[in-house]
Amino acid sequence: LKIKMEGNTGSASLIYSLSALLRMTINRNNAFIPLEEELMIVKHYVDLMNFRHQHNVELEIDVNEAASSFQVPRFFLQPIIENAIIHGNNNKKETIKIIASEQINTYLELIISDNGKGMDKLTLEGLRKKIFQPNRHDTVKSSKSFNGIGVQNVYQRMKLIYGEAFLLSIDSIEGEGTTLTFQIPVNKRWLGCMK
Repeated sequence: LKIKMEGNTGSASLIYSLSALLRMTINRNNAFIPLEEELMIVKHYVDLMNFRHQHNVELEIDVNEAASSFQVPRFFLQPIIENAIIHGNNNKKETIKIIASEQINTYLELIISDNGKGMDKLTLEGLRKKIFQPNRHDTVKSSKSFNGIGVQNVYQRMKLIYGEAFLLSIDSIEGEGTTLTFQIPVNKRWLGCMK
């Protein structure tokens, strides 16, 4: 409050984001939360990353009303956004777009796209193999490359929860950006294993 009264609204906003993230991390009673709450976690995370790394990442969110109340696993989006920020950075203003809509009471479609570095076809194919065929021993030699560990962990977690009903696709164009599309089943019977 003192920071805000002294006119330092940037620091006040940063402290608010940090405290909100800490509260959300500590309060882990529910394995599932509404998508709108998960998106608030992402907003606070991006604010902190922008401050910490002097990034200039803009977050654009377009979520319809049905999708906003959809129950999703807590903290499943943060590793995806972290990868987009760290590996997508191409020294220009980065925009990450999140679009979510419920598709005919069948699944939640969640599209996360960035305008970052993107990947060439060979790198993209290697990433897909690493994520979708985790028993393979493919390694990415450059530490600066998109190694996909965060995405792989999210994919494996979602498969454990939803089984074959969960789908993920990854597309990328070098110099233009990367898009991940999640299809999360609506049917509540998949949630039983986490309650």
